[in-house]
Amino acid sequence: MSEDRREAILARLAQVAGTIVSPGSVFRNTIDIPDTKLPAIAVLDGDEEADDSGFGRGRPSNAGTVMALTPHLVLKLQASPEKVGPALSEYRAAILKAILEDASLIALSKDGDIRYHGMETDLGVGRSMTGGAAFLFEFRYYLRPAKL
Repeated sequence: MSEDRREAILARLAQVAGTIVSPGSVFRNTIDIPDTKLPAIAVLDGDEEADDSGFGRGRPSNAGTVMALTPHLVLKLQASPEKVGPALSEYRAAILKAILEDASLIALSKDGDIRYHGMETDLGVGRSMTGGAAFLFEFRYYLRPAKL
């Protein structure tokens, strides 16, 4: 039986996002979202990187390793200028609570290791004021090549 924790984490993120916005307003790996679907969340796969601390000691290449997956959740919404900041704050709270407390994501992560690295908004000098934010997370998990 195949066990791809990377894909399981990304799929679960999309499911969790569907509890925050309408499930029909969750997208994977696209940010070209029609206005009619807003508010929406795009789950972008991001990057993954190996924890190199276990390498170089005669360790076989097919041994398990700890990976760090860094997907991005991009929120897009429509709000008037005076309401966009508070709306982003409300969604931020909902996203953090939903992801950091999700039992399935915790179980998929090594020792429940889910980290929130912060949020980047499109609200600032020289940026468009469309009401969007990217939430940066890191999930550590075991990659076991024999189980793929």
